[in-house]
Amino acid sequence: MAALPIHRAHWEKLRITNPFTVKIGVLVAIMLGILISGTVTIDNLKWIDADGNYWVQLAITLLHNILLAGLLVAFCFVLYGRCVKRLSPSASALGYASVAAAGSLAISFVFTLISRLLRQMVFSDWGIVDVFAVTMINDMLMAVSVMLISTLLSTLTRRQQAVLENEKLQSEQMITRYETLEQQVNPHFLFNSLNTLGGLIGVDDEKASRYLQQLAAAYRYVMQQHENHTVTLAEEMAFVDTFFSMMQTRYGDNLKMDCRIGAEWHSYRVPPISVQLLIENAIKHNVVSARHPLTISLSVSNDGSLRVANPLQPKQVQAETGSSHVGLANLSQRYQMLFHTDIVVSQSANEFVVSLPLMKQ
Repeated sequence: MAALPIHRAHWEKLRITNPFTVKIGVLVAIMLGILISGTVTIDNLKWIDADGNYWVQLAITLLHNILLAGLLVAFCFVLYGRCVKRLSPSASALGYASVAAAGSLAISFVFTLISRLLRQMVFSDWGIVDVFAVTMINDMLMAVSVMLISTLLSTLTRRQQAVLENEKLQSEQMITRYETLEQQVNPHFLFNSLNTLGGLIGVDDEKASRYLQQLAAAYRYVMQQHENHTVTLAEEMAFVDTFFSMMQTRYGDNLKMDCRIGAEWHSYRVPPISVQLLIENAIKHNVVSARHPLTISLSVSNDGSLRVANPLQPKQVQAETGSSHVGLANLSQRYQMLFHTDIVVSQSANEFVVSLPLMKQ
């Protein structure tokens, strides 16, 4: 399953394609001209003698219809093109349809009169049959056809735009919520790390200095991933190694990590600071000492989930007060928003396990 596109830039680039373009207009005009010319020719066969100039009549009819269709399409496309660009609630679809209908019929009527006049003036000696009534009916049919096509395109475009605007609004709300979740993670990491550093200062200054250098490297990763909603498992594990080195600076050999993740899983994706959060939680909520060393195990299960497990050896205060599991709740919400799936938390008498679904790139 691919990551959900919740970047603002992704939605800002999305636009509804304006159908009222010159290319589409030319195609509509030619198609309608040919279609109407065919019907006119069929209707007019009874008016033309066997010796009549049939092909001349057909050519004139075709030219007439294509020119009229072009004028009607130009009028309606310019009118509805402005409507699509505005797309405001105050833009009345009925108002545009009324103007389109009245304008189309007026253009068709005037064009038919001018066309008849030109035929009488230019082709009076050619034997061209004058069928004004039939021509007027077909021209009105042309006007209605262009108006209906334009109205249909406008209606579909407006509906698509409304759907897109609604999706943008929902995406903006989701982005804001996700950023809030991320902002909860970063201070949480820094606060815990500084607490650890404070415990080393004055007790073991050499360790404190080494720990501070590792903290700087780790926090650089945190800042770099601020704009990334997912990272590869390889990137996250590199960060985990740095963080675990920080923890070993404090706990030494009492803290160990058993990592058994094959290279074939390194290209899969997880939310940033997700695996590290589970490592940090395991250390935070369990006793780590020479008498009770802590080994955290990482592996990939058969269902393609990253399994992070640790033995249960809870701290006494933690056992009495319980855990709020704020970190796990945060991670669960991020997974649901990004991938429409969830993490799996399980606990037995001796082991605590969290499984993170690994997502294909």
